Amino acid sequence: MKKTSVFIFVLLVVISMLSLGSCAHKHSLVHNEAKEATCRAEGNIEYWSCSGCEKKFSDAEAKNEITDVAVTASHSLVHNEAKEATCRADGSIEYWSCSGCEKKFSDAEAKNEIANVAVTASHSLVHKEKIESSCSENGALEHWLC
Repeated sequence: MKKTSVFIFVLLVVISMLSLGSCAHKHSLVHNEAKEATCRAEGNIEYWSCSGCEKKFSDAEAKNEITDVAVTASHSLVHNEAKEATCRADGSIEYWSCSGCEKKFSDAEAKNEIANVAVTASHSLVHKEKIESSCSENGALEHWLC
């Protein structure tokens, strides 16, 4: 008889715990503001956490328990078109740059970081042969033309 009473008591405790959810206390909720992720740090969604049991909820009524509140850190990329170098100005290759950390990447997924995007300015020289002058035409010395 004593074993039956203990069993019934334990059974009632388990049933009452299940009907209350996994916490048998009133949640003391703390509001956590959403924090935007940057390229340097993870962020989080807005959520409420219980200071007693440390559970997290998506609502202030503690009805929707959640486990993952993190927002993964990622670069904020800006596409930079390739710019052809001239004899007077440097150019650049096509690349993507992060507006947060200013790193440069060769791809839109920010997987391949690169250091140098510059294409150095240089002359595109064409050789011109000497042209002898005549009575009807001017001549020209041998030279290089850009």
